[in-house]
Amino acid sequence: MHRKASIVIVLILALVSCKKDKGKPEDWNGYPFDVGRILITRCATSGCHDSKSYQAAGNLDLSSWDKLFSGTSAGMPVIPYSPEFSYLMYFINSYPDLGLMQEPRMPLNDPPLSREEVNIIRHWIEQGAPDAHGRIYGSNVKNKVYVVNQGCDVVTILNADDGKPIRYIKVGREEGVVESPHYVMVSPDEKYWYVLFLNANVVQKFRVSDNAHVADIPLSPKAAGWNNTDMKDWNTFCISSDGKKGYAVAWTSLGAVSAVDLEKHKLLHYYPALPEPHGICLNKTEDTLIITAEKGNFISLLDTSFQFKYDISLQPGFPPSINNQINIHEASLNPLNKDEVWLTCQQSDDIRIFNLKTHTLQIIPVSDYPQTFSWSNITGKCYVSSPYDNTTFPGQQGCLSIVDGQTKQVQKVHHVPQGHGIFVSDKSKKIFSASRNIGGAAYPPHHTTNCTGKNGYLTWFDLLTLQPSGKKVELSVDPYFIHGN
Repeated sequence: MHRKASIVIVLILALVSCKKDKGKPEDWNGYPFDVGRILITRCATSGCHDSKSYQAAGNLDLSSWDKLFSGTSAGMPVIPYSPEFSYLMYFINSYPDLGLMQEPRMPLNDPPLSREEVNIIRHWIEQGAPDAHGRIYGSNVKNKVYVVNQGCDVVTILNADDGKPIRYIKVGREEGVVESPHYVMVSPDEKYWYVLFLNANVVQKFRVSDNAHVADIPLSPKAAGWNNTDMKDWNTFCISSDGKKGYAVAWTSLGAVSAVDLEKHKLLHYYPALPEPHGICLNKTEDTLIITAEKGNFISLLDTSFQFKYDISLQPGFPPSINNQINIHEASLNPLNKDEVWLTCQQSDDIRIFNLKTHTLQIIPVSDYPQTFSWSNITGKCYVSSPYDNTTFPGQQGCLSIVDGQTKQVQKVHHVPQGHGIFVSDKSKKIFSASRNIGGAAYPPHHTTNCTGKNGYLTWFDLLTLQPSGKKVELSVDPYFIHGN
């Protein structure tokens, strides 16, 4: 009897001791026990990443879960569910088989973390990096920005209110093959987001609520199982206002346009042999597509049943031709007057506005080599990126041309170097720009990458004052296009 009582007492003491060792969630400043024990005792120490010293330590404060997810001036050290894109892992890892490593190795001037400790942090991030109560950063964010990283087959999702990355979502179908996500678009009802690829023949559909992959929708006859006709190099995409149909353009010398059912996930129509098609949008009645000839001087009007097409020259005095004199890149309707289709013309350095009702043309000079644009319903203006302009602001690359949708007056501000993708968020009142950061003139990134090439970055302006945020949030490789809700 006494022996049984002794065993019970020992077990009770063991349980109490275990509970005391782990402590309450607040004992580890919001971290789960195993994680907090490592980060607080090994990293958030005096002179390093504690609340008093963090500004001299990469501006990274690890003294609590909340402080960790305040981020740094370069972005977020931990991305929930993605240890391979969490640069905290790069600095604490000393084991090549566990992932990337970057200098200086942390903890600085102290013994490195053990393999077990590194694996604890990695596993925690794989589970979403929850706090001690299971809360996961970014789960309740409503306003989001989506950026395709075409050098790494991921889409970065950021909080549109503060510009912080909250998720990295792997896209594409083939493991080990770079399929180069090129274009991303959120559906009109904001329930789904879609991705086009340069090196795949489908458009992928994801759910906004949890970023789950929903379907691969075929864009070519081969992908649909019709015949062996295939096509890749899918560039741009537009969606009907009811969210039921999508239209994609493949930019090649003999390109194509596809219509797809976004609910039943099937190919509806396929129109081949278009010369260098690039931009695409629907007219106001949504029965006609406007398609640009990226290396030509004309637009094509194609009915949405893919039965009738005709070309219209936007170069007065010249017939439609592939002549490299205008290079019409992107197309969009003016939300203030949906009879007007606005087109960025790279070679002629202007926006051409074609009235679909009267067939009249306006030419609005902007900056050198205009490419993408985004509209604001708040200001009634169109924001046009010229990522390689180096003449408007001598000694500085990049220009943002702001064109009033009614008066057509133009204002210019210095933009982001190589800022191809642009998105205006009326909800957060910001103009977001994604800098590709490629080529010889690229800026050295602060962190290493799992992919070939240099990391790019995201910056933004205040929509109403046009003041730059002064922030440069690092993304993955070649952030090319950007969209949001």
